[in-house]
Amino acid sequence: IFRVEVVWNQQPQIVYFYLPDFINDISAESKAKAIENIQDFASRELKLSDFVKQVKALFRESNHQQFLKRYGLSSLWTVKYYLTRFMFANAVVMNALILVYYGTEYHGKTYTGLKEGQSYSESHRRYLASSGSTASKSAYLHTNVYIADEATTIISSLNSLQIVLGVVTVVILGIVQLPVNYMAEVQSRQFTHRYYALFYALLDPLPVWYSCYVAVAFLALFVNPLFLSALLLDWIVLDDTTRDLLKAIHYPARQLLATFGIILIT
Repeated sequence: IFRVEVVWNQQPQIVYFYLPDFINDISAESKAKAIENIQDFASRELKLSDFVKQVKALFRESNHQQFLKRYGLSSLWTVKYYLTRFMFANAVVMNALILVYYGTEYHGKTYTGLKEGQSYSESHRRYLASSGSTASKSAYLHTNVYIADEATTIISSLNSLQIVLGVVTVVILGIVQLPVNYMAEVQSRQFTHRYYALFYALLDPLPVWYSCYVAVAFLALFVNPLFLSALLLDWIVLDDTTRDLLKAIHYPARQLLATFGIILIT
């Protein structure tokens, strides 16, 4: 039994109600998203309208979760939660290996200043800090980057695992989230053809991001391992605080640009 306090005729009223079992199937992430999407500074009518929209979205998700539960797939969202965090940790490890074992190649010749006991990155930094002509250092900086042989195999293996896990994540999103987004588009936009609803459902940011994630991992595997640094942007998706900081810049973007323009004029 749960309760909620409401103000009716300027008097606080306590209403008790039974919480259905299917509410437990809704993820905490979806509940937090529903609260976040309600306009804080809107009128009571707009708040109520937003609340009704978010409740409908949660109801669609709970219905789909009940469907997945019948086939033993209700825990997929929890699997996705731990999977994405393992992928981020794996990306951190691969980038750390690149920082430790990278070297440079100039006109097809590897840098021969490596001393015993020094890593490639340490040797690289020592060379740039040493005395010498600026032109030669500039040429050295703009040469090809390579990874030491002892680290290449490990990074490639970890990246192959990253690609597999990324594909699994996209599949989970397709099973858990895509049908809910599709039904939301069908009910809200009233499309003549449901193919349009499917198209808009596929444009959901999360599946698009992890599809691009897998593509970048492929580029790192077959083109250049330095593409792995882009995988660290996944932290924005995983961490609510980082995402809120970016929203604090994104939402007032026009006002910030206008302020910057005034500063330039004055």
